[in-house]
Amino acid sequence: MNAVNVVELELDHEVVTTAYQQVEDILGYGYVEGQRVSEQSGIGLFSLCPGWNGDLRWVSAGNDRGFAFFDHYFQRLGVAEKTQDLLGDCGQLIMYSGFFVVRSHTVNPYYHVDFSAAVGLNALTLMTPIKPTGDAGNLLFHDVNGDEQVYRYSTGKAVCFGGEFYHSTEPFESDQPYVFLCFSYGVTDLKLWDAIAETAAEQGKMYRHPAHGIVAVAD
Repeated sequence: MNAVNVVELELDHEVVTTAYQQVEDILGYGYVEGQRVSEQSGIGLFSLCPGWNGDLRWVSAGNDRGFAFFDHYFQRLGVAEKTQDLLGDCGQLIMYSGFFVVRSHTVNPYYHVDFSAAVGLNALTLMTPIKPTGDAGNLLFHDVNGDEQVYRYSTGKAVCFGGEFYHSTEPFESDQPYVFLCFSYGVTDLKLWDAIAETAAEQGKMYRHPAHGIVAVAD
């Protein structure tokens, strides 16, 4: 991709689809904000709309079973192992949080970085689509020359980006929302945690701290 701190992984898309189907009953498009709990599984999900020039929603763990749900699929997909194979010895990797990203339109680009330059490749955001996306609504990013490029999402693949990766959603509108399975994950090195936590501790109601385990964020 000729950009800083970004890699592409291959994932088992059947497993990704299974994860979505397990919570599809409480991930419906009418789910705008707040918390829902599956009567069947007890999995709780919490939805937050940050705005960002569209109807983007982050749908993360809302209870312990919800966190365990994401952690299970993080492990089952072998995300940490696949990343370490690509990046070499970067220490133990853990999932900080898991979530779905859901959106049906974006009016204008909202360029941002998930992690600061200080984080480098020590923490990453992973995104993989549940279903194929259209010709628009893909990932805009700036390459090493500062030029705008488009990364086209593909089922069975995930894009993982770390510090200083400048990106946005490509403007689009769709009758059916685009849904992505996402993980925020990285190293356990406490010397790096303050920089990582600027994002990793702010993406939902729960996250995993490298030393203290699962932390519930106060309302």
